[in-house]
Amino acid sequence: MYDPDTLTIGVLGKPHGLRGEIVLRPYNSVGRARPLSPAGTETVELVRDGQTMRKRLRSCRVLGENLVLAFEGAESPDAVHVFTHWEVRVARQAVPALAPGEYFVEDVVGCDVLNSDGRRLGQASGTFWNGAHDVMTVALAEGQDAEVLIPMVPTVMVDVDIAARVVRVAWEAGDDE
Repeated sequence: MYDPDTLTIGVLGKPHGLRGEIVLRPYNSVGRARPLSPAGTETVELVRDGQTMRKRLRSCRVLGENLVLAFEGAESPDAVHVFTHWEVRVARQAVPALAPGEYFVEDVVGCDVLNSDGRRLGQASGTFWNGAHDVMTVALAEGQDAEVLIPMVPTVMVDVDIAARVVRVAWEAGDDE
């Protein structure tokens, strides 16, 4: 869900090595020009099943397509194993500024989704990566099918206004059939 103060950057995997490091599988590629990383921040938030905790970072480094994190007070594989499958969130102020027209995919969740004529289709209830592009799940307004999947590609995503919590799409109910 949208949080104006933090941004989810990935999910923790398995412990790495013997010194309390753990693999972070980032939601964006480390190889991109502007990877999202906790490097340069002192603390991160760990989130899972409605629980949130703050952890101070000891280190952060790149390992292939992943990052490897170490937390203060966690000096062994057993100490970090408990964080497997926790999401990692960082302060938005630590994230590089977005260019005009850019947005973070997770920020559309909770936005009202309107077609290009301004008619409300429903509300964005989630997103996922399908291997080719991101997809937005939209819980449709009453009286329609339960949900639709809308590809988050430039030809469909007409306008994304995160501040106003509105997404305009070139999409009509039934386009996914």
